[in-house]
Amino acid sequence: MNKLRNLYGNISITNLINKNYGEKYLGQCFEKCLKGCNVEHNFTWFDFNVELNKLNIGTLHNSLKTVMDDLNNFEYFYFSISNNVTNNLFYGDSFPSWSTIKTQNYQKGIFRVNCIDCLDRTNVFQSLLAKCVLYLQLKKININLYEQKKFPFYVFKNYYDEILYRKIWINNANAISIIYSGAGALKNDITQNGKRTINGIIQDLCHIIQRYINNNFIDGYNNDCINLVINESVNYSNTFHLHKNKYNQLAKVLFEFLIIFSTSVCTNPVQKLLKGIYLFSHNISYSMISKSIHYVMLFLRSNFPRILLSYQQPKYLFMMSTLAKASGIISTSFVVLIFFFIYVFIQKRRVISSPKLATS
Repeated sequence: MNKLRNLYGNISITNLINKNYGEKYLGQCFEKCLKGCNVEHNFTWFDFNVELNKLNIGTLHNSLKTVMDDLNNFEYFYFSISNNVTNNLFYGDSFPSWSTIKTQNYQKGIFRVNCIDCLDRTNVFQSLLAKCVLYLQLKKININLYEQKKFPFYVFKNYYDEILYRKIWINNANAISIIYSGAGALKNDITQNGKRTINGIIQDLCHIIQRYINNNFIDGYNNDCINLVINESVNYSNTFHLHKNKYNQLAKVLFEFLIIFSTSVCTNPVQKLLKGIYLFSHNISYSMISKSIHYVMLFLRSNFPRILLSYQQPKYLFMMSTLAKASGIISTSFVVLIFFFIYVFIQKRRVISSPKLATS
């Protein structure tokens, strides 16, 4: 903190983690640690997941009063340069008028923003801070942004410029997240659309699954490689080898699951459960297909009479039965797959990818 203060001046700290459940205790410890710090700073605990939905242009300066005040007080660096056609920035390093540059203002502080991993929520919030600073900078040269009630509150008049700005921050989030977690950032839909969307939630779910797999099955090997590159202190002998097979434990757990499942499927309760799932999916699919196929056939007969084969009821009954059976099998397999993932999650301490450096 002393180093930050000496280098950058004033410090504004914003904590974005939840004020409830597991993150609450971590936030309290962080706040307590900052209170014991002798360096002067401003602190804001902003519960991102709860309070962002309530935030609008009217409440922005109340909910984030300290942050917005600091934005105005810290200001930004800018300089002026003579507007001469013969002496412009196209000269690059040999620009002849560098000596005529006049520094008009210096930035007087910095923002330190965090969530749990300083990836997802942090990037969204920093995109808001950047937009607010950009609003002040453009206003200085008489370029005004539109104000709107919802996040991010200030938008460019040109729609393309606004999309480009948001895309830059989305790319920034993904680049950092891929390096850190092996998957894209979460909550990019907030940066892109100003709110949570169904597509964004589905995308986040895919990234969460990808992060979980990377964290538990792959990162240990990657950590070994990083330790070797940076010469990190690791307890191993002079001679060692890297275990190339990173999935031994996972294979053992899979084999155990197959044995447990094969044994349990012989019991009456499990048989009833799987049979019930199969029949439910089969009957639903058969009912939907039987109700819709007549309309489909009518449409095809009306529009494509030459290419449509003659309607043979036994043939289409067989097709409907086959599709319904396939639906039942897929549904049952999906449930078994869910049970497998649950079992792997329970056994994750055994399959977690820890560093694999060992003596030979």
